[in-house]
Amino acid sequence: MAYLENGSKKYISDVNGATDNYSNYGILTSRLIGFTSADNNIKTYYLEYPNSSTVDTFFVDYLPSSLSTNCQYVLQTVKFNGKLAAIDTSFKFQPVYVLNK
Repeated sequence: MAYLENGSKKYISDVNGATDNYSNYGILTSRLIGFTSADNNIKTYYLEYPNSSTVDTFFVDYLPSSLSTNCQYVLQTVKFNGKLAAIDTSFKFQPVYVLNK
């Protein structure tokens, strides 16, 4: 997963697949994307695939932490290729977004 900052391509270094009971669901996780979105105001990300020219686009909008949000980053919007991403409600602990082409 990459993004552009001042014309330079940079990568989100902590994108990982889920583990344990969720390893077969195709779930990707990242903590850094929230910080990058909120703190650096970078909202558009590109998911690149090995051996493919396909690139998907994510729009991820986190608000910066503040006293009014109890110092947490608040996720406002997730879009995948321009469409709002639905939440899979079968996952109880964290929101999991369903990304369909």
